[in-house]
Parts: sequence; structure tokens; C-alpha cells
Amino acid sequence: MKKINVRNLSIGSLFAAIICVATAVLKIPVGITNGYVHLGDMFIFAASAALGPYAALSAGIGSGLADLFAGYPVYILPTLIIKGSMGFIAGKSMRKLPGESTGGQAQQLLKIIVLFTICELFMCVGYWAFETVLYGVAAATAALPMNLLQGLFGVIGGTAMVRLIPKRLLEDK
Repeated sequence: MKKINVRNLSIGSLFAAIICVATAVLKIPVGITNGYVHLGDMFIFAASAALGPYAALSAGIGSGLADLFAGYPVYILPTLIIKGSMGFIAGKSMRKLPGESTGGQAQQLLKIIVLFTICELFMCVGYWAFETVLYGVAAATAALPMNLLQGLFGVIGGTAMVRLIPKRLLEDK
């Protein structure tokens, strides 16, 4: 049986709490029909850089709790799956990316942007599918532009956040 890494457990728990607060509380109004974007996705990507595929737990739990606290309990399970998958995909792929020395900084940055874009598109499709079942195709499609805007914000913020994480946090101990 593998020992639990207390460092990663602590970092993962901290990221789950940060993701929850950044999703439920740190909202930026965008002026379109009272819409907003939140900072949660950028912390999901930060967790993926720090924790690898284990970021799935931080992403799913933190985002699911945000739905609970924000009064959207019907979204908890889909969010757990969708955001958890984003954390897993980003974390697994971040571990496979070659270092900056092998590909150059610009090439590394482009790979991160493409990866985060794929994750955010997965998020948009996941919520569209769920909302299609819940509300119908028209309502789900009407919500798609806001989800795409959230995704764009997540890609930009997540890319910046990943670049700011101290290298020592990313090292396996």
C-alpha cells in the first residue's frame, strides 16, 4: 500500500478550499444579462501544475462545494465530474510536457494554452450536455456563450497562474 504524501494532501486540500472560494465568491461581472466569470478555473490549472492528475480531487471537490454554497445543488455531481476531469486531464498532461529547456519558453507556453483550451472546451461540452438533459437544447445552447467566456477567462488566468507558481512547489518530494 502506498503511503499518503502529507505534503500533497495538504496542498490538495488547500487548492480545494481556494477553488471553492474563487468559484463561489470571487466573481467578475461581465455585463451580459447579469453574467459573471469566476476565478476558480485558473486555480484548477494551478492545482494541475502542482499536483498532476491528483488535481482532479481538488478541482472536483472545490468546485462542487462552490455549487453547494452558491445554492446550485443540482450542479454538484456534474460539476464534480466535469471540473474533476479538467483537473485530471490538465494534471496528467502537465506532467508529460517537456521542460522549458527542451522546447523553449514560447513553445512550452503554446502547449499549455492548447491544453487549457481543450480542458475548457471539455467543460463547455459537459455543461451543455447536462443542461440539455435538464433544461432542453435551446436553454443549454443559450448558456453556451457564457460558458465559453468563462473558458476563455480560465485559459488566460490559468496560463498566467501556472507561470507564477514557484518552481519548488512543482518539484516532487
